[in-house]
Amino acid sequence: MSSLTLIKTCEDALQGLQCISKLRPDLVFLDINLPELSGLELLQMVPWLGSSVIVTSAHQKYAIDGYDYDVLGFLSKPVSYKNFVKAVSKALEKKQKKSPVQQSRPEKLAEQNISATDYPLQTPHFDATSLWVKFDRRLYAIPYQTICFIEGQHNYVAIFCTGGNIIRTRATVSEIYQGLPEHFVKTHRSYIVNRYQVNSIEGSTIKMLNNYKVSIAKDERNEIILRLTTGFKRMG
Repeated sequence: MSSLTLIKTCEDALQGLQCISKLRPDLVFLDINLPELSGLELLQMVPWLGSSVIVTSAHQKYAIDGYDYDVLGFLSKPVSYKNFVKAVSKALEKKQKKSPVQQSRPEKLAEQNISATDYPLQTPHFDATSLWVKFDRRLYAIPYQTICFIEGQHNYVAIFCTGGNIIRTRATVSEIYQGLPEHFVKTHRSYIVNRYQVNSIEGSTIKMLNNYKVSIAKDERNEIILRLTTGFKRMG
């Protein structure tokens, strides 16, 4: 098993969910007995979280309940080092097996949406693999790999996806940019580009793989091109 690094501990479920969305850890140890909102109640609200979770509890009955949400594993308290290593190893193996399946159907946006009124957190919302936004009274999970570029349109942003899907949601370019992974580049005050979806660059214009054209801010052109071509350090 590769080495693990503890990056954050949280006192309650909602604080934990906010940290997970920001830090995008590979594994989350979720206790069942939490103040105000239990671990299982949290999984009911956001079932996508199960793909990174190892449930921990002193009660074995929660092991079965946890698997209803497709969690990675269950760790019984008190936790011995041997059982910890065993649970983590199995969880990482299971997570690796899941990844190709999750990535094989990136265009099926509609199959991942739920009613926006059933989702308690504000959008835009960012998890380890997807951007969640409200559109037409529904909540959509848009896998990052399917986003070609994002355009600001007054009080809205338009998210242009591979396959021709365009999702519009109420947000600002800056708000969206802050939560996206590092391979997204803000090329202009109105545009965010997935650098893996760039076809060519000519002057201050980027041609994307979907044939749309996106502008580059002239005063930051050199830095932006470095970010697009080499993954140079993200600008603010």
